[in-house]
Amino acid sequence: STYTYTDFVTAFGQIDSAEGKTVTLMGGYTFEGEVTVAEDQFIVFADSAEYDIDEAAKVTVAEGGTIESESNTPVFNKIYGILVVMDGGDCTPAESSYEVTSTDANDNVTYTSAATAIKTATSGTTVSIVNNAVLKDAVTIQSGVTVEIADGAKLTAQKGITVAEGGKIVNEGTLEIGKEYDLIVAGDVESAEGTVTLGTDSEMTVTGTVTVPAPLNADVNGAYYSADGVTVYTTVAKAVTAVTAMDLKVQIYAVGT
Repeated sequence: STYTYTDFVTAFGQIDSAEGKTVTLMGGYTFEGEVTVAEDQFIVFADSAEYDIDEAAKVTVAEGGTIESESNTPVFNKIYGILVVMDGGDCTPAESSYEVTSTDANDNVTYTSAATAIKTATSGTTVSIVNNAVLKDAVTIQSGVTVEIADGAKLTAQKGITVAEGGKIVNEGTLEIGKEYDLIVAGDVESAEGTVTLGTDSEMTVTGTVTVPAPLNADVNGAYYSADGVTVYTTVAKAVTAVTAMDLKVQIYAVGT
């Protein structure tokens, strides 16, 4: 075999003529720009170094493409930008390297920051927050998009968050809203197993539904009732409809403006 030592950009540009269509990275490297690992192409990371994706970069592993380590352990130290593993692609990043995963309707998986994942999500996408994540700007969860907060994970929305009609948050960890900013819910927030906290001078306005373990110590615009071990915030009309369907005596409380 013949081995050629050069920089990654040069080596990757010649990957189809390399033995086994394989490029091995021997030292630490930060991916920049856009890189697509195509079918039957292999990038192998040496175990002794760290590999990152720059915040402005996007790495795509296409169907049949592979990024792996020498010892077949998870790859990447930090994903500041975007890693997309298409259905049929082979790449397993370390869980500590990313904030969220999202899976689209075609089973393509994206690993990135929470803000990028939520802002770019389209209908049918589930964004899974597996590590603590901070949203520095206000975001909207659009119709058809589900954001899952894993047990033990925390999503902090410093400037508030809006859940559009048809959008959903499934929270088994912690959802925290920054002080003086709001949680606006026209869709659904399912947090019977999680925690929702609002900062000082923050409000929650509900025209959809928010399910929590107990009434919140917060300013809320809407109505709520407690039944079956949970508290549900919604509109008065929706609360009346839900309670009427129950074979129970349940008090409805109108709150806020």
